[in-house]
Amino acid sequence: MAPNLPPPSSFTIRMYQAETEELTYTPDLAFLNFVQDGKTAFIDFHDLEDFRSAVPNTPSYNYVWAIYGNLDVQKAGTYTFCTISDDGSLMYVDGRLVVNNDGLHGAQESCGGISLSAGTHAMFLPGFQHYGAAYMSAHYYGPDTGRVKRYLRSDSSKAPDPPKPSAWTLRMFKGSGIQNMAQANWRFLTFVGEKTVRDVYVPNNQEFVRLMPGMPDNNFVWVYYGTVAISAPGVYSFCSTSDDGSYLFVDDSLLVDNDGLHGGERRCGSVRMAPGNHAVRIEGFNHYGGAYQDLDYAGPDTRDQYRHMVSLPTAAPPLPPPSQWLMRMYRTNYEPFELVPDVSHMTYVGEAVISYIAFSTLQELRNWIPGTPEAKYAWQVYGKVRIMIPGTYSFCSQSDDGSLVYFGSTLVVNNDGLHGADKRCGSISLSAGDHDVVVVGFQNYGGVYQVFSYSGPDTRGVERWTPSVSAAGPPDKGGKAGQFGNWPPS
Repeated sequence: MAPNLPPPSSFTIRMYQAETEELTYTPDLAFLNFVQDGKTAFIDFHDLEDFRSAVPNTPSYNYVWAIYGNLDVQKAGTYTFCTISDDGSLMYVDGRLVVNNDGLHGAQESCGGISLSAGTHAMFLPGFQHYGAAYMSAHYYGPDTGRVKRYLRSDSSKAPDPPKPSAWTLRMFKGSGIQNMAQANWRFLTFVGEKTVRDVYVPNNQEFVRLMPGMPDNNFVWVYYGTVAISAPGVYSFCSTSDDGSYLFVDDSLLVDNDGLHGGERRCGSVRMAPGNHAVRIEGFNHYGGAYQDLDYAGPDTRDQYRHMVSLPTAAPPLPPPSQWLMRMYRTNYEPFELVPDVSHMTYVGEAVISYIAFSTLQELRNWIPGTPEAKYAWQVYGKVRIMIPGTYSFCSQSDDGSLVYFGSTLVVNNDGLHGADKRCGSISLSAGDHDVVVVGFQNYGGVYQVFSYSGPDTRGVERWTPSVSAAGPPDKGGKAGQFGNWPPS
């Protein structure tokens, strides 16, 4: 009796398209957009039309194929597998990388060997085409072929379920004069937009602008939020390649400091990780010129090969609310008017909600509070300063004439007296949370000035105008006697 004939060869081919406009390697399918699937008897595609004969909706460029098959091995031994591809391709047998023919290139062959037992072995052959000519073929030889090189066959087209898409949350911000990561602190910049993206890979400014319309071509900041699922415990290396600088955080701890004005530099850091989900965040900036950001990692889950990171869907934290302070204005005819006054002894003029305590002319004050007089007036400003990272903070008041800064009932900055735009600072240790702040200042005669700024862990040491998350003041607009300032003001 003649032996049973093997079943007809059949592979499953799935086609994907990449979001990036410059595909240069075979990416994880979780980073891609599924297009269509089909069947093919053998892997022998010589051009785009060949691909479209199996998958009619194959894109014209920047696409990735994923071919699945199952090889029934009759005779155990060493088998050699080869791919010829344009551009890159890979081949896995039972999850093990056997052929690495990846990268941008013309039709070239690469082979690899593996020892296989008798039985069924799963095959996976991904590859990509960036632009231009396309080619993909696969061959093998070993004991079952009599050591003769033949087209790779598949005894079953059974394929695993498609992977769930990777999902990073990308936020973009813009500013001016950004030259380091301290100045790139997104909490103090202008929010441009938010988008879910598959991968942390942006090769140039144009790709950032494509991802986020409205972005400027310089002085912008990106923040990626993701979650990596770790299966095997051990030491993992995370790398950020960026132009200009970047920070990489794992579980909110800074792991990679790639700060500075530079081209596409790569820096890495290692951390021991337990199984489970771990938060990953990348912040970076571009000052002028080219922009670039790439993330890869290696460890037990990747067999210590550096790969781009698939992220579980991750929500970004709430954006900070717009800064708002409540300013109240008071006037008096008292002489001499030489110190920051207790406003309960003065006449209330009006109030306004302002973004920051920063002004340098009487006209600015009158734009907010029209009844502000020419001379002998005082402002009392209420707000809440939100602290994210506990620690010691420096608060500064630059004013003409004098000013005082209180946290609750504690005087932190004393810049009292008749003087020009003098600046004085004070430090205070603050816990995370919202802190009540009152700034009181006055002007006797002449020019007026007030800027309230701070620095500390939340600002990465950079002095910035102090934001407030609330513009609520006490209901009594007349002020409370003896609470703040001096009376008589001399």
